[in-house]
Amino acid sequence: MADAIQGARYELEMPPLPDVTADPIRRTLGEFNLASLVNVRNPLDLNPMANEEVYVVSIRAMLDDPCIDAVVTSVVPFTPQLSTTPDRNYELRITSYEAPTRNEPPLIQHPGLFL
Repeated sequence: MADAIQGARYELEMPPLPDVTADPIRRTLGEFNLASLVNVRNPLDLNPMANEEVYVVSIRAMLDDPCIDAVVTSVVPFTPQLSTTPDRNYELRITSYEAPTRNEPPLIQHPGLFL
């Protein structure tokens, strides 16, 4: 999905991530030994080894960025880091996401990601 920002009749403009947005994402990726696997840029394409905390920090940082108009999320559906393997009944709960309390960009969820 992150690679589909340009088509024959459309193009999404992606602003670069300022340090104030990218730094919390980089720190969290480092905490989970994912920094060498993920290029922190816009669009952000997280590794299937990313857990719920990585998603929450990344989503929150982007929602807080005044230059971002919308946040679209999608998840690799079968990953043990998110408890979405078939033996877990595909349950994904990102529980620390806070509902918007101010004027911020919309969070668009791809099927399979439940906040």
